[in-house]
Amino acid sequence: MATACITGASSGIGRALAEQLAARGWSLILVARNQEKLNEIAEKLSSENSISSPEVFPCDLSRKDECLRLCSHLETVDDLGLLVNNAGFGSVGSFEELDLDRELSMIDLNVAAVQILCRRMIPYMESLGEKTGRIGGVGGGQILNVASVAGLMYGGPYMATYYATKAYVASLTSSIYRELKEKNSTVRISALCPGPVDTNFNKTAGVRFALPGIDPDYCARYALNKLASGKLIIIPGAVRFGLPFYRLLPRKLQMVFTGKGQKKKLG
Repeated sequence: MATACITGASSGIGRALAEQLAARGWSLILVARNQEKLNEIAEKLSSENSISSPEVFPCDLSRKDECLRLCSHLETVDDLGLLVNNAGFGSVGSFEELDLDRELSMIDLNVAAVQILCRRMIPYMESLGEKTGRIGGVGGGQILNVASVAGLMYGGPYMATYYATKAYVASLTSSIYRELKEKNSTVRISALCPGPVDTNFNKTAGVRFALPGIDPDYCARYALNKLASGKLIIIPGAVRFGLPFYRLLPRKLQMVFTGKGQKKKLG
């Protein structure tokens, strides 16, 4: 089995993906800012599964130099089969009132880090050819960019920057997907676009859901199953059934409903 690198691996979807990949026998590189938490997770995974202890790589991906440091390290991994760009956060509130520095940091993490890692790692993973493993067993590398169902909508009042960053990730992933297809690349790319998920991300954002959140373990399991089939846009949970109808609404009306939903998170 090959090696998977997961950013934002200390909690939520990232941790759930790490647990399920470890159970499948993958070697892991766990990336997050909190080294102590990563160490705890690595120890737990190695004790519960027949794998060597996951590598811990503390890194602040909101900084370009740290992104490049991670890229340089990954370019030494000769069996890199999966990169999961999961690190990210969001803030809820009025666009005019949210802290500008925090919003810019969100853009750096949610957008710039994904851009850098995809740009650097796709050529490297292509150079490895089909000798690496992949979800589903066929050779060749894979990238899973964690976006959000928010990225498939027109926008989100009171989470304006977050919605914009996830729209960027979904659009970028879709475009890269087509380019890789046309050149018959050995690398595949997909975007995971969940609705509300019960994670520490949402505690950081200070949100309360208008709809029940889905379980991170279910989200991770669904994502890996769809990744095996090469699906481009992966939407776990019941939200995937309602989204096509929601997107038929006129832009202005959609903004009204979405804005009301986000305001509920503020209490």
